Amino acid sequence: MKRQLLKYYKLLIFFICTTLFVCFSQVVIAQSNYQLGTQGKQRVELIVGGDFIVTMNDAQPIISNGAVAIKNGKIVAVDTRNKIVASYRADRTLPGEGMVLMPGLVNGHSHSAMVMFRGLADDLALQDWLQNYIFPAEEKFVDENFVRIGEQLACWEMIRGGTTTFVDMYFEPDVAAEVVDECGLRAIIAPSSIDFPSPGFQGGMMRLLRL
Repeated sequence: MKRQLLKYYKLLIFFICTTLFVCFSQVVIAQSNYQLGTQGKQRVELIVGGDFIVTMNDAQPIISNGAVAIKNGKIVAVDTRNKIVASYRADRTLPGEGMVLMPGLVNGHSHSAMVMFRGLADDLALQDWLQNYIFPAEEKFVDENFVRIGEQLACWEMIRGGTTTFVDMYFEPDVAAEVVDECGLRAIIAPSSIDFPSPGFQGGMMRLLRL
């Protein structure tokens, strides 16, 4: 009985050792294949693909099934997906299947934090809308916290829609600049002053101009 158990133990140990050897060999082979596959490739942080790449350069070609390689936050190569993958290896890859990859959109005129007033008043003449609804609401509600929350929402919507740069004119510009920086967007930001009592300004601009 003891001899039979010893025999079974030996067979079990042999089976375990063989299995470990096979698994280790497969890992070594896989690692070797990976090293051979990546040998000579330039390392980048990110590769972003797309069914179509809109380059927007002087020739303005549109690349089908393309990709972009990014290193240190800068684009280092734009080409077909196969050529990019053959030349670069990335820490992270976004395949972009079913998507178009293009430069970010630019919004040339915005008052971003005003997203907080969305739906307050619609389908009105401009001066009626401003003088009787928006300006009074700004006098009552706008402060640093209002601008911060509104700017965060606006930045989220712009990122989601592909806008990466915008020109913004509104109250509390320092707060707006902080939010834009946190969100990773780019903006040209300026303060607002209107002929109506508003945050940081008591109105009377037209009276001062007449003087």
